[in-house]
Amino acid sequence: MKVRLHYLFMICIIGLMLGQTPVFANGLVISNTSLTGQNTGNGTCQVRFNITWENSWRDNINWDGASIFCKFRVGTNPWQHATLSPTGFQTGNGTPINLQVSCDQKGAFISRRELGDGTLNTTQVELRWNYAADGVSNSAAPDVNIFGMEMVYIPTGPFSIGDGNGVNSSASGSFFAVSQHLPYTIDNLLSPNISATSNMTNTASTPANHIRIDGDGGLDINLDGIIDSAFYPTGFNAFYIMKYEVTQGQYVDFLNLLNYTQQTNRVNNGTNVVGQSIVDASVNVFPGRNTIQVQVAGVNSTTPRVYSTARPDRACGHMNGADMLAYLDWAALRPMTELEFEKACRGPVAPITGHFPWANTNSNTSGVTLSGTENGTERVNDVGRIGYQPASSSISQGDAGQGPLRSGIFATTNSTSQATSGGTYYGVMNLGDNLNEPVVALANVAGRSFRGNHGDGILHTNGHANEGFWPGSNNNTNVAVANPEINTNGSSSTAAGLGLKWNAGCCSDHSISNRSYITSMSTSRTTSTHLYGGCRGVRTAFTGEFTFSNNLTGVVINNANRFEAAQLGSGTTYSWTFPSGSPSSSTVTNPNVTWAAPGSYNVSLTATQGSCTSTTQQQIVVFNNCMPPSSVTWTQNTINTWHNASSGSGYENPQRLLDGITAGSTNLDMCRTPSTGSPAYVNFDLGSSRPVSTFRLWSNPVCNFCCSGPVGNFLIRTSSSLSGPWTTVFSGTGSGVDAWQTFTFTPTSSRFWRLEVTSIAPNISNWTNGPSIYEVAFEGCN
Repeated sequence: MKVRLHYLFMICIIGLMLGQTPVFANGLVISNTSLTGQNTGNGTCQVRFNITWENSWRDNINWDGASIFCKFRVGTNPWQHATLSPTGFQTGNGTPINLQVSCDQKGAFISRRELGDGTLNTTQVELRWNYAADGVSNSAAPDVNIFGMEMVYIPTGPFSIGDGNGVNSSASGSFFAVSQHLPYTIDNLLSPNISATSNMTNTASTPANHIRIDGDGGLDINLDGIIDSAFYPTGFNAFYIMKYEVTQGQYVDFLNLLNYTQQTNRVNNGTNVVGQSIVDASVNVFPGRNTIQVQVAGVNSTTPRVYSTARPDRACGHMNGADMLAYLDWAALRPMTELEFEKACRGPVAPITGHFPWANTNSNTSGVTLSGTENGTERVNDVGRIGYQPASSSISQGDAGQGPLRSGIFATTNSTSQATSGGTYYGVMNLGDNLNEPVVALANVAGRSFRGNHGDGILHTNGHANEGFWPGSNNNTNVAVANPEINTNGSSSTAAGLGLKWNAGCCSDHSISNRSYITSMSTSRTTSTHLYGGCRGVRTAFTGEFTFSNNLTGVVINNANRFEAAQLGSGTTYSWTFPSGSPSSSTVTNPNVTWAAPGSYNVSLTATQGSCTSTTQQQIVVFNNCMPPSSVTWTQNTINTWHNASSGSGYENPQRLLDGITAGSTNLDMCRTPSTGSPAYVNFDLGSSRPVSTFRLWSNPVCNFCCSGPVGNFLIRTSSSLSGPWTTVFSGTGSGVDAWQTFTFTPTSSRFWRLEVTSIAPNISNWTNGPSIYEVAFEGCN
C-alpha cells in the first residue's frame, strides 16, 4: 500500500484542571506520522505517530486526554472516517499512557496512565487501521489525515441542578425540585418532580413543567415512576467534554474535507471568490473577528473550495445549530445536554446563587485589552480580568474589534484557581464565556427524545448531520414532536424543531443555572446570540463504574441494596459478581443484593459493548446494623421566640424533629449571635450509644426578616450525658448553600451528640444574628 499521510493537529492553548489543584495544559501536537506494518491478509496497517502536550494531568478526581480520529480518501473520492481496530494498538515509549479505542471504533482516547502532571511526551504510538472494513484495497494509495483535540473526563457521580437561590430560584428560569422549590441533586435514585417556571413546555403528553430524573436510569416524563427515556444523558454517568470551544483552525480543517455542496451549507456565505469571508462575502475583511476565507476557489459539483484562517487558535463564531451538529457528527462526538452542562460547570459542589463556571460571581462585560500579536501567544492585559462577553465587549490592541478571543486565554502559568483561569471545577475552559454554545434542551419533547448516540464521522450529502434522535432529525421542525430514529435527510437547519438551545452560562453575562436563553434557535449566523454562536462536543465515556443505594449509611445484613451500573447505551451487556451475596451474580443493570453476614466483599462489574470491555471493582463493607436517621431527639440552648411555633405560621418551627429525612420544609432558628465563647448549639440523643462517621447538614439561607442565616464554623462534640462535659470529634465549616452538606470523620460511638455553631457563614447581611437549620442527620454503622 502506498500512502500519502498528513497530520492535522488542533492547537489547544493553555488550559487548567481544577479539582482544587491547578494543572496547566497546552500545545497538543501530533508529529512524525507514518503508516507501517501492513497486513494484506486481514486488511490492516499501523498508524504511527508521536504525541505531546504540556502539563497534562491525572489525579484522584479526573484527567485530561486527547481524542484522536482519522480521515482518509482514495484518489479524488470523498473523505471518509477511518475504522480503528480495538486491538493491535501500541502505547509507545516515553510518558506511560492509557489508550482506549472507542466502542464504535471511530476514534481513540489517549490519557496519562499514572497520577501526576507535567508534559506528556510519548513516541511511536500506534493505532491499527482496519482499511479493509472501509473498502480500501491492498494496492490503493489513500491520503490519511490524523486529527486530535483535548478532552476533559467528567467522572460518574451526583451533582446539583438549580441556582442555589432558595424560593427565588425561578427568577432565572433555573431548575428546582417542585416539592421544595430548591436546587436538587441528581443521583442514582428517581428525583421528585423537577420543574422550571419558564422555558418548560406543556403538551397533552407531558405534565405541565414537571419531569423526574434518575441519574443512571434516564427520564420519567409522565411522572408514573417508570423510566420513559432510558438513554437520555442526565449528566450522572461519566463523559468526556472538549476542553475548548471549536477554533477557527479546527473549523477550516472540517470545511476542507467536505464537498462543494456540503461546504456551501456550512458557511453563511458560499460564494467562490478568493479572499471572500464565509460570513458576508467581504474580501479580506473579518466580521466578528472570524478570519476564515476562501483561499482557493472551487468548481461547483466537482472541486471543493480550499479555506484558510489567519487566526487558527481563535474560537470560531458565526455558527448556527446545524453547523454545530454537523461538526460533531463529523468528529464522532455528540452534543451535550443542559444537565451535562451544569455537571461540567460545578462538579459535585452545591449551587451558589449567581456563580459562574469559574466558581464565583465575578464577571466583566467591559472591553478587553490584549498584549502581543494574536498568534496563539497573546494575553489579556487586564490584571485579574475573568469572563468575556463579545456581545457587550470590544477588544483593544491585537486585531481589535468585537468578537471571540483565543480559546483558554485566561489560563496562564500564573493561574492558581478557577477564579483566575476561567476554568470549571473539572478544568473545562470558556464554558461560561467567549461564545454561546448550544445544548440539547430538557424543556421540550424534541429535546427529551435525544438518546445520546454519537456521530459516525459521515455527513449527509447536503452537509447536515444525519444521526437519528439528534435535534432536527429528518428535518423535524416541531418542538412538540420527538426527533425520529431514521434520519435520511439530515438534521434540519430550521431550528424551530431542533430541541437545541443556547446554554445558560454564556449569554449576556448569565450564571450557570440561568436558563433565560434556553429558547428556540434560528437558522441565523449573524443576528442576536447567533452572531457569537460556537461549538463544543462531548462523548459518553465507556466505563464499568457503578453506584449503590446505601453508599452513605452503609450496607446492612439482610437488607436489599440496589446496585446501579452506568448506562452505556443500547447493546451493552453487564456481568456482576457479589461474593457471598444473594444473588451471587447478575446480568441486569440494577440488581438488588442482600448479604447474610457482615464483612468486606469485593463487588465487580464488567460492561461490554461491541469491542469494548471495562471492569470496575469496589469493596463493599456489610454491617450488622446502621443507625436509622429518625431515632433522634434534641434540645437546644436558645429557643426562637420571633414566631409562635404553635400557630403554624412563619418560617420557623422549633418543635420540628431534625430527622434528616425531609430537608427544607421547616427550620429551626437559634436567635443567638454565635461565637467561640458563646456558641449556639443543639444537643441530640440517639437513644443508645451508636457509631457515627457522617454528619449531614442542610442549613438555612439568609432570612433578613427573621434575622437568621446559614451555619458557618461549627463543632461536632460528644458526651456521656446531656450535661457534659463535651469532647470535640470534628471541626467544620458550612458553605452557606441550600443543599445537603456532608462531613465525614473517624467513626465514634456515643449516645449524646452536639452541633455547636460558633459563627454564621461569611458575607451575610448585618441583619442576621443567629444560625438557622433545615435538617441534620447522623449516620454510621456497626
